[in-house]
Amino acid sequence: MTSAHPRKRLQRRSDVPHGPQQDTGLKQIRDALPPAPAPCTVEPASRPVGDEVPPQLLALVTHHCRRINA
Repeated sequence: MTSAHPRKRLQRRSDVPHGPQQDTGLKQIRDALPPAPAPCTVEPASRPVGDEVPPQLLALVTHHCRRINA
């Protein structure tokens, strides 16, 4: 039995290349870029004493998580 309504999504495959073709293009870009400088890390900023998470924020996050999982 055929429907009288046309399909809403005619094209199901993407035109964006993926797989081996995309990997080849990314490798060409990586080869063209200059090497990265030596990695450097920064010491984490110290938090002032008394800068805790307010209980209202914890309650809000808990409520939000429960609503999503419900």
